Amino acid sequence: MWSHLELSYFRNIVPADAIRDLVVKEQPAEMRLLRAEILLTTPSAFILPQDWQGSAGRPEWHASLEYIDVQSAYLGEYRDIMRKYIGPAAAKLVRANKIGTFRAMETAAVLYRDPALNIDWNQIHLCEVEADGFTGFGPEFDAALHEVSPDGGFTSVFAGLERMRTIPRWTFNDPVVEADAAVGREGTAES
Repeated sequence: MWSHLELSYFRNIVPADAIRDLVVKEQPAEMRLLRAEILLTTPSAFILPQDWQGSAGRPEWHASLEYIDVQSAYLGEYRDIMRKYIGPAAAKLVRANKIGTFRAMETAAVLYRDPALNIDWNQIHLCEVEADGFTGFGPEFDAALHEVSPDGGFTSVFAGLERMRTIPRWTFNDPVVEADAAVGREGTAES
Protein backbone atom coordinates (compact mmCIF):
# COMPACT_ATOMS: atom_id res chain seq x y z
CA MET A 1 0.00 0.00 0.00
CA TRP A 2 1.09 3.55 -0.60
CA SER A 3 -0.58 6.82 0.11
CA HIS A 4 0.97 9.44 -2.10
CA LEU A 5 1.98 10.05 -5.70
CA GLU A 6 3.91 13.19 -6.49
CA LEU A 7 4.33 14.38 -10.06
CA SER A 8 6.69 17.24 -10.82
CA TYR A 9 6.54 18.58 -14.36
CA PHE A 10 9.65 19.84 -16.12
CA ARG A 11 10.15 21.02 -19.68
CA ASN A 12 12.94 19.51 -21.78
CA ILE A 13 15.18 18.28 -18.94
CA VAL A 14 14.85 17.12 -15.34
CA PRO A 15 17.15 19.28 -13.17
CA ALA A 16 19.82 17.34 -11.29
CA ASP A 17 18.80 19.20 -8.10
CA ALA A 18 15.30 17.72 -8.33
CA ILE A 19 16.64 14.19 -8.67
CA ARG A 20 19.05 14.73 -5.80
CA ASP A 21 16.35 16.19 -3.51
CA LEU A 22 13.68 13.62 -4.30
CA VAL A 23 15.71 10.44 -4.80
CA VAL A 24 19.26 10.66 -3.44
CA LYS A 25 18.86 12.84 -0.36
CA GLU A 26 17.72 11.08 2.81
CA GLN A 27 13.98 11.56 3.29
CA PRO A 28 12.20 12.24 6.59
CA ALA A 29 11.77 9.12 8.75
CA GLU A 30 7.98 9.12 8.30
CA MET A 31 8.36 8.84 4.51
CA ARG A 32 9.34 5.77 2.54
CA LEU A 33 10.14 6.17 -1.14
CA LEU A 34 8.78 3.23 -3.12
CA ARG A 35 9.62 4.35 -6.63
CA ALA A 36 11.03 7.35 -8.47
CA GLU A 37 10.94 7.58 -12.24
CA ILE A 38 11.15 9.95 -15.15
CA LEU A 39 7.95 9.96 -17.19
CA LEU A 40 7.41 11.39 -20.66
CA THR A 41 4.03 12.55 -21.85
CA THR A 42 2.44 10.27 -24.43
CA PRO A 43 2.05 12.16 -27.73
CA SER A 44 -1.53 13.42 -28.30
CA ALA A 45 -2.68 11.80 -25.05
CA PHE A 46 -1.80 14.45 -22.44
CA ILE A 47 -5.00 16.48 -22.43
CA LEU A 48 -5.84 19.49 -20.26
CA PRO A 49 -8.75 21.87 -20.77
CA GLN A 50 -7.76 25.34 -21.99
CA ASP A 51 -8.77 26.95 -18.70
CA TRP A 52 -7.27 24.27 -16.43
CA GLN A 53 -6.84 25.58 -12.89
CA GLY A 54 -6.27 22.32 -11.05
CA SER A 55 -8.99 20.25 -9.44
CA ALA A 56 -9.49 22.13 -6.17
CA GLY A 57 -12.59 23.82 -7.61
CA ARG A 58 -14.21 20.42 -8.25
CA PRO A 59 -14.28 18.63 -4.86
CA GLU A 60 -16.66 15.99 -6.23
CA TRP A 61 -13.96 14.82 -8.66
CA HIS A 62 -11.32 12.32 -7.66
CA ALA A 63 -8.09 11.41 -9.37
CA SER A 64 -8.26 8.13 -11.23
CA LEU A 65 -4.76 6.66 -11.42
CA GLU A 66 -4.07 3.67 -13.61
CA TYR A 67 -0.68 2.02 -13.36
CA ILE A 68 -0.28 0.06 -16.58
CA ASP A 69 2.36 -2.48 -17.56
CA VAL A 70 2.68 -2.77 -21.34
CA GLN A 71 4.77 -5.65 -22.65
CA SER A 72 7.94 -4.22 -24.17
CA ALA A 73 7.29 -5.82 -27.57
CA TYR A 74 4.06 -3.77 -27.84
CA LEU A 75 5.21 -0.36 -26.61
CA GLY A 76 5.27 1.22 -30.09
CA GLU A 77 1.88 -0.21 -31.04
CA TYR A 78 0.43 0.84 -27.68
CA ARG A 79 1.72 4.41 -28.16
CA ASP A 80 0.11 4.50 -31.62
CA ILE A 81 -3.26 3.42 -30.19
CA MET A 82 -2.99 6.07 -27.48
CA ARG A 83 -2.03 8.73 -30.05
CA LYS A 84 -4.58 7.83 -32.74
CA TYR A 85 -7.60 6.76 -30.71
CA ILE A 86 -7.51 7.10 -26.93
CA GLY A 87 -6.01 10.62 -26.77
CA PRO A 88 -8.43 12.15 -29.30
CA ALA A 89 -11.40 10.40 -27.64
CA ALA A 90 -10.22 11.63 -24.23
CA ALA A 91 -9.94 15.17 -25.64
CA LYS A 92 -13.63 14.98 -26.61
CA LEU A 93 -14.51 13.89 -23.05
CA VAL A 94 -12.42 16.71 -21.54
CA ARG A 95 -14.10 19.28 -23.81
CA ALA A 96 -17.53 17.89 -22.83
CA ASN A 97 -16.53 18.15 -19.13
CA LYS A 98 -17.06 14.39 -18.64
CA ILE A 99 -13.53 14.04 -17.24
CA GLY A 100 -11.22 16.74 -15.89
CA THR A 101 -8.02 15.86 -17.73
CA PHE A 102 -6.46 12.84 -19.37
CA ARG A 103 -2.73 12.57 -18.75
CA ALA A 104 -0.99 9.56 -20.25
CA MET A 105 2.65 9.25 -19.29
CA GLU A 106 5.31 6.68 -20.18
CA THR A 107 8.21 5.57 -18.01
CA ALA A 108 11.47 6.71 -19.56
CA ALA A 109 13.71 5.64 -16.65
CA VAL A 110 13.24 4.18 -13.20
CA LEU A 111 15.60 6.04 -10.86
CA TYR A 112 14.74 4.05 -7.74
CA ARG A 113 12.50 1.10 -6.92
CA ASP A 114 12.05 -0.29 -3.41
CA PRO A 115 12.93 -4.00 -3.58
CA ALA A 116 9.77 -4.77 -1.57
CA LEU A 117 7.51 -3.18 -4.21
CA ASN A 118 5.97 -6.21 -5.89
CA ILE A 119 4.25 -4.57 -8.86
CA ASP A 120 5.66 -2.85 -11.89
CA TRP A 121 4.38 -0.51 -14.59
CA ASN A 122 5.66 1.53 -17.50
CA GLN A 123 2.64 3.81 -18.05
CA ILE A 124 0.55 5.99 -15.74
CA HIS A 125 -2.81 7.44 -16.74
CA LEU A 126 -4.22 10.21 -14.56
CA CYS A 127 -7.61 11.81 -15.00
CA GLU A 128 -10.25 13.35 -12.76
CA VAL A 129 -13.70 11.80 -12.59
CA GLU A 130 -16.79 12.17 -10.49
CA ALA A 131 -16.27 9.05 -8.38
CA ASP A 132 -19.81 8.81 -6.97
CA GLY A 133 -21.72 6.60 -9.35
CA PHE A 134 -18.65 6.05 -11.56
CA THR A 135 -19.24 2.93 -13.64
CA GLY A 136 -16.06 2.99 -15.67
CA PHE A 137 -14.97 4.68 -18.86
CA GLY A 138 -16.83 2.34 -21.20
CA PRO A 139 -19.99 4.19 -22.34
CA GLU A 140 -18.39 7.65 -22.58
CA PHE A 141 -15.25 6.41 -24.30
CA ASP A 142 -17.31 4.21 -26.63
CA ALA A 143 -19.26 7.19 -27.97
CA ALA A 144 -16.12 9.31 -28.32
CA LEU A 145 -14.17 6.49 -29.96
CA HIS A 146 -16.92 5.97 -32.55
CA GLU A 147 -16.47 9.64 -33.52
CA VAL A 148 -12.68 9.24 -33.76
CA SER A 149 -12.78 5.84 -35.47
CA PRO A 150 -16.18 4.99 -37.00
CA ASP A 151 -15.16 1.37 -37.61
CA GLY A 152 -14.26 0.70 -33.98
CA GLY A 153 -15.56 1.80 -30.63
CA PHE A 154 -14.54 0.84 -27.11
CA THR A 155 -14.76 -2.93 -27.69
CA SER A 156 -12.69 -2.85 -30.86
CA VAL A 157 -9.94 -0.52 -29.59
CA PHE A 158 -9.69 -1.97 -26.10
CA ALA A 159 -9.76 -5.60 -27.31
CA GLY A 160 -6.33 -5.06 -28.83
CA LEU A 161 -5.03 -3.59 -25.59
CA GLU A 162 -5.79 -6.69 -23.54
CA ARG A 163 -3.07 -8.69 -25.28
CA MET A 164 -0.53 -5.89 -24.73
CA ARG A 165 -0.99 -4.78 -21.16
CA THR A 166 -2.04 -5.49 -17.62
CA ILE A 167 -3.29 -2.96 -15.08
CA PRO A 168 -1.67 -4.03 -11.81
CA ARG A 169 -3.11 -1.08 -9.87
CA TRP A 170 -6.02 1.34 -10.37
CA THR A 171 -6.99 3.71 -7.60
CA PHE A 172 -9.23 6.65 -6.85
CA ASN A 173 -7.55 9.33 -4.80
CA ASP A 174 -8.15 12.70 -3.25
CA PRO A 175 -8.14 15.62 -5.68
CA VAL A 176 -4.87 16.59 -7.26
CA VAL A 177 -2.89 19.16 -5.28
CA GLU A 178 -3.40 22.72 -6.43
CA ALA A 179 0.17 23.17 -7.63
CA ASP A 180 -1.15 21.14 -10.54
CA ALA A 181 -2.78 24.29 -11.90
CA ALA A 182 0.62 25.56 -13.05
CA VAL A 183 0.75 22.83 -15.69
CA GLY A 184 -2.14 24.46 -17.53
CA ARG A 185 -0.39 27.81 -17.57
CA GLU A 186 2.69 26.37 -19.28
CA GLY A 187 1.03 26.27 -22.68
CA THR A 188 0.32 22.55 -22.64
CA ALA A 189 -3.45 22.98 -22.45
CA GLU A 190 -5.34 21.39 -25.33
CA SER A 191 -7.25 23.68 -27.62
